[in-house]
This record gives sequence, C-alpha cells and structure tokens, in this order.
Amino acid sequence: MKILVDENMPYADALFQRLGDVQAVPGRPIPLDALAGADALMVRSVTKVNEALLQGT
Repeated sequence: MKILVDENMPYADALFQRLGDVQAVPGRPIPLDALAGADALMVRSVTKVNEALLQGT
C-alpha cells in the first residue's frame, strides 16, 4: 500500500509504516506525480483536497 503523508506531520512515518510504503511529500502543494498510484493520503487541514487534486489518480 502506498501512503502519502504531509512532511509536516510529526510521527506520521512511524504511525503508518506498518501499513505500507510511507512517502513524505510537501503538503502545499502536493506534487501531482506523487499521487499516482497512492492508496491513502494523510494531510493537514490546510491542504485542500478536492476533485481537481485527485483527478486522474
């Protein structure tokens, strides 16, 4: 499982690593190429997640 986490979320890697491959990415803006093939996205409330962001992922 590919899990993307905001690089500004402390301990996210340790929390989610048992579930799959954790990749830290910038939360603002999230690189669109990183979203390809992602199974989960963990972001902070400042990150806007909408249809435009997820289109084609």
